[in-house]
Amino acid sequence: MHARERHACALISLVRERRLTTRVEQRILYCLIPILFNSKAENILLRLKTVLVVFLAGMLVLYAWLTPRLSRTALDGHADFSTLYTAGKIVRQGLGQRLYDATLQQSTQQEFVLGTAHAQRLLPYMHPPFEAALFAPLAALPFQSAYILWLVINFGLLALIAMILRTQLRALWRWSPTIFLLAVFAFPPVAHALIQGQDSILLLFFFLLACVCWQRSALFSAGCFLALCLIKFHVVAPFVLVLFLTRRWRTLAGFATMATMLLLISLTVAGWQGLTTYPHFLWDLNRAREAAAIYPRNMPNLRGLIEGWSVACASMHSLEVIVLLLSVALVAWAARTCRFSAGANTSASSFALVLIVSFLVGYHSSGFDAAFLLLPALLAAERVLGSVGGITTPERITLICIGTLYFAPLYLWLLMPLAHLNLLALVLLLWAWATAAEVRQAPGALVT
Repeated sequence: MHARERHACALISLVRERRLTTRVEQRILYCLIPILFNSKAENILLRLKTVLVVFLAGMLVLYAWLTPRLSRTALDGHADFSTLYTAGKIVRQGLGQRLYDATLQQSTQQEFVLGTAHAQRLLPYMHPPFEAALFAPLAALPFQSAYILWLVINFGLLALIAMILRTQLRALWRWSPTIFLLAVFAFPPVAHALIQGQDSILLLFFFLLACVCWQRSALFSAGCFLALCLIKFHVVAPFVLVLFLTRRWRTLAGFATMATMLLLISLTVAGWQGLTTYPHFLWDLNRAREAAAIYPRNMPNLRGLIEGWSVACASMHSLEVIVLLLSVALVAWAARTCRFSAGANTSASSFALVLIVSFLVGYHSSGFDAAFLLLPALLAAERVLGSVGGITTPERITLICIGTLYFAPLYLWLLMPLAHLNLLALVLLLWAWATAAEVRQAPGALVT
């Protein structure tokens, strides 16, 4: 008998004698026995890592190749950062009460947007007033300088996110630090958010802090960080609804406390006039659709999946009712799944499920908003590496869905030539189902 086989038999005898009892020891056993019996397993594992490194690095090379072509458009003011810069400039001029005046927004954008055709078309600022105050300091700089500085800040946030994730995803980091780091920066929605100058990286950061607090049972703090996600309230609203349905009162208390503080900041920035104008402004933009740069066909959510087609078989009102009903059903399903899993420690899986559902239900979820789905993607990889035994069918489906989302050529083809990024909603729905199946197979719940 070869030395490898003798070592494997020794490990098996330890298991039979129940001397290997911890989860870590069992996982080491499952990993070592195939390697000890068959040296080819080492080569297979090495090849897998090599394939993943090449794949992720290839996505980064693609982004680097596209950056010079896209950055020229962004620096001319035709990226989404112009909306944030416009809001900061209006607040800086002391015109916060008119923050949601479309005429004022357009005249402000015309001061820095290059190109007559684009300058005549408004990219509206649709976020809450408190976020406009965040960009007031950047508005003191020329637009191009402010864009570059915001890009640097976003890269710094991504580096900080990677540092925090390293402490949370220890199995993934131990397996391959290179793959871990590449996975953080190679996610297509992250690259999309960076080039557009969006605030989606900031949203990812706040969701990550909420998740860390959640796993540490600091539920009030988790709610506070969730409230900071109100920079994109359409995404966090479904999350809060799940919290309410599952009676997570401590988290809701933290959310309400921070939300009240943000409301006071918004009052300071825009006053009552700005706050009362805001809902009407959003309503008018939603009715304008493409005239206000709102394209449901490029929204990978339920709304995009239902409304994002040029040939509609029903009136727009009927389609919106269908979206509402499906959204309510999906939120109720997510809440029931988390409640079903009461009693065990699977808070990370439940958190990931609610994140995916929140994105799908979010009424204005765009491709770059999916940057925060990096969190459930990496949590899924951590679960697979940290699980005992073979990979289950839901885990396989989850990995296929994540791999599809990471494939940048598909993302870019759906976004631009085909202009139907809404098709990715099908992948997200499948991912949500697989994550829910994982929660049920390993029963657990969000901490109460």
